[in-house]
Amino acid sequence: MIVLAVLLLAAVIALIATVVVEGGGTVTIEALGFSVESTVWAVFVGGLAAGLLLVAGLAVLAVGLRQVQERRREIEYLRKKVAEHEKNERDDEPPETVSAQSVPETGGWARDHGLGRPRPAR
Repeated sequence: MIVLAVLLLAAVIALIATVVVEGGGTVTIEALGFSVESTVWAVFVGGLAAGLLLVAGLAVLAVGLRQVQERRREIEYLRKKVAEHEKNERDDEPPETVSAQSVPETGGWARDHGLGRPRPAR
């Protein structure tokens, strides 16, 4: 890998040297019905900037994907821990009979899912 990296760096240095030495000529760029005249040096710098933006975008994408993966792993870990904790609680305590009077008044999620006593109307 190190040898490949050194060879690529040497090729890039040779390309930059060639552009600097012989990059004074003009080039006509035609695209989408437009024609622009520019120097070889300007075209090279434009391509270099586009390449750097591509690499930066890929790096940001990689960081974002890594964060999403870490968050998923954390959520999975926490779900397993909660399931273990609930299982241990069920195994440690004898089953209770629950009457409507012994269930505390709850709101939010519990009330919406039919748990607890309903709140009196105001």
